[in-house]
Amino acid sequence: MTGEPLPPIEALETPTVDVEALKTVEPGAGGLVITGRRRRGILRSRSATIGAVIVAIFFVIGCIGLALLTIPGLDASWKDQNLGGALKGPMYDGHILGTDSLGRDLLARVTVGVGVSFFIAFVVTIASLVLGVTVGLIGGYFRGPVDTFFSAMTDVTWGFPVILLAVMFAGMLEPGFATIILAVALLSWAGVARIIRGYALSLREREFVGAAKAIGIPSWKILLVHLLPNVVAPILVLASYYVAVTIVIEAGLSFLGLGVQSPVPSLGAMLSEGRNFIRLSPWQTILPGAVLAIAVLGFNLLGDGLRDLLDPRLSRPQG
Repeated sequence: MTGEPLPPIEALETPTVDVEALKTVEPGAGGLVITGRRRRGILRSRSATIGAVIVAIFFVIGCIGLALLTIPGLDASWKDQNLGGALKGPMYDGHILGTDSLGRDLLARVTVGVGVSFFIAFVVTIASLVLGVTVGLIGGYFRGPVDTFFSAMTDVTWGFPVILLAVMFAGMLEPGFATIILAVALLSWAGVARIIRGYALSLREREFVGAAKAIGIPSWKILLVHLLPNVVAPILVLASYYVAVTIVIEAGLSFLGLGVQSPVPSLGAMLSEGRNFIRLSPWQTILPGAVLAIAVLGFNLLGDGLRDLLDPRLSRPQG
């Protein structure tokens, strides 16, 4: 002790918080920011480019297929039967890729089948992403009992077999579009929720979330304005993978007779029909199988390319 008097309380420097500065805190670097480095990477990525080209081609084919399915009088060769011209090879009587066991045009049926598969895949993917992202963000941000409840619900859903659920819906309703969409969408969201929850657990500890809480921003606004934009990149990658997975699941259920019913074509149903004539007309099986494989490959390549290009580390200079 030196005996010197302490300075008056008024003279002590009081720390202040610059509220206006906190309001301008930017979200973390995990969001979807197309920097110059990423833009150049997109142009150089073979995986993303090849995948995008394949997906774009199949998207156009799918749109044509849905038009053939829904617009009356446009082209009915995919459902018009001609037993006299059944199981014919390519280029027979104007049928570029031949005919199936009932004399229907294979090219038209594959085109419509692509449209059916893409329609179901996109609807299921959108529904799964909306539900999965919502559950994942809320559970990861709030933690506690909310997270425990959502995690338990996710685990139960994750372990439920999709085929069993499809059989249940087929019994209550009937095999078709609704059966596949409900069965797959009600289970697929669990994987999305798990991944997004991990991102939410990490983001909630970031400085910009703490700053938003400090200035009194409500939780719902933090979720929508600060957390959601930072998971856009993984959502895009998940979307590409889930479309591919849903296409395969839809083909499998249709192959078992639980999906889209005749005369509406599906790639899986065409595989099931063609296996009975594999020796007489192998193209009836090879064609839908090849289309299915190429479509799934395209989405997988696109997903791999997006995963690499949207990695936040790509926007940082390499040391």
